[in-house]
Amino acid sequence: MKRFYCRCVFAVAAFFLIPFLLRRKSRVVRRIIIRATPADIFPFLNDLRNWPKWTEWSRLEEIHFSYEGPSSGVGAEQRWSSKRMAGVMRLVQSVPDEQVAYHTELGTGGYQYHVDGILTLESFGSLTRVTWLCRWDSGPNPYSRYKSLLMKWFIGRGFHAGLSNLKALLEHGAL
Repeated sequence: MKRFYCRCVFAVAAFFLIPFLLRRKSRVVRRIIIRATPADIFPFLNDLRNWPKWTEWSRLEEIHFSYEGPSSGVGAEQRWSSKRMAGVMRLVQSVPDEQVAYHTELGTGGYQYHVDGILTLESFGSLTRVTWLCRWDSGPNPYSRYKSLLMKWFIGRGFHAGLSNLKALLEHGAL
């Protein structure tokens, strides 16, 4: 019985101490090689109206989209809402056939995150490596880092699936 109590005390102590060892700033990176030129891929990244065609999240649940600003490039804005979450994404940088950077505000109530992301295109002959990276700060509360762990898993899966969808769309014309 004494062992059981020791294990319980250790588990509780670990639960409360581990967040102090986790990083406050998180990031997710995924890459894929697509048999297409950067010029073929760039319009799917630079126009937020094209994102629902290849990103994974709109396939998981019903999402309502609205758009403001220019149709593509810097200043383009996508707002979305679903049963679980709402957010807004703005393109903050657009370098034709090279990269698109964005800032996203997502969440509702006390669960708001500010995420900065970038999609880069590197040409290798008839192939292009697409790299999708995002970063965010969990904030001063060390226990919010547990949410960041879950968010890293969720975003990583979404990035992987989205890049795979983009590859299928560009290489085979279908999803």
